[in-house]
Amino acid sequence: MSNYVTSNLVPVLNPENGIPAIRIGEQVFTMATGGVNVSDTTATAGNVLSGYSFYDSAGVKTSGTIPTVSSATITPTTSNQIISSGVYLGGEQTILGDANLVSSNILSGVSIFGVHGTAAPYGLVEITSASSSSLVGREVISYSNGVYYVSSSTITLSGYDEVLPNEGAIYVTSSGYVIGNEVYSQPAIPTGFISNTSISGYVVNQSTGSGSYPQAWVVFNLDTTTPDYAWWTGNMGLSAENPAWISIQVPQPFIPSKIFIANEIESPQNFRNAEFQGSNDGTTWTTLHTITDSPDTTGYQQYIPISASSAYSHFRLYITSSYNSGVSIQAFTIYKGAVEVVS
Repeated sequence: MSNYVTSNLVPVLNPENGIPAIRIGEQVFTMATGGVNVSDTTATAGNVLSGYSFYDSAGVKTSGTIPTVSSATITPTTSNQIISSGVYLGGEQTILGDANLVSSNILSGVSIFGVHGTAAPYGLVEITSASSSSLVGREVISYSNGVYYVSSSTITLSGYDEVLPNEGAIYVTSSGYVIGNEVYSQPAIPTGFISNTSISGYVVNQSTGSGSYPQAWVVFNLDTTTPDYAWWTGNMGLSAENPAWISIQVPQPFIPSKIFIANEIESPQNFRNAEFQGSNDGTTWTTLHTITDSPDTTGYQQYIPISASSAYSHFRLYITSSYNSGVSIQAFTIYKGAVEVVS
């Protein structure tokens, strides 16, 4: 033992294995070999997979927190599916494809995952090339980005009158069937009246006045060729406060699209100014159109388009002035049915 120094912290060789050691008092401590200086490490828990550990810069053993995403199969849906950042893909992530994702299987005007459709299951019609002959009777399925999608089959449409050509638009019936690229509409009031209440659901009325003859119902029969088959009233001094008028109540409210008025064909007393009005109670009236200086012409016929957004159950031709002492009307009716589907 004479080769040992007895002072504290004396470097020595371990007498058992010759490895450098130190002696503190009577205890000999072997120095570890292969030690690593970790003071300059930069890894954090977020850099190491969950389930694994490491020693941080302070020499503290720390567990990792990066989650592992197992293999998965992802089916495309109508919304995005996101694989979050900061994860470890522990298996294959398969994004499903579909051999049916081709242009011919996608409606024209629609794009799915960048594939633009070319299919036209209902037939395509662009506004600029629409024509009455190719569209009449087809049902409108939808309208998008200037393209109409219409049914391949047609139905027969009858009883429509053509008015006011408008080549830039397509019009459909209220039930959704194309009637062409010109304005069409259909009379909403039936003919065949023999009295003011002879047709079920319809009630015709008129203003009082000297010598009113015959009853107002005759105008709705649309007879424009029989002399003396007209409504006439000798109501004098017509004005907004002293008007002459014809009204009709219908069984089902509707939105009017136009009106037709014909002056009497024999010994007429033509109206000059009038209003076309709508109501839902027969008491409170809304003016839908004002007629000013209607022509003082025997038998003159006019179709007048009506811009209305609400349906009414009562309608009235409200005459406030005429060219003579009284006023007469040969024919009058109201139309519905044409709806423009172009925005």
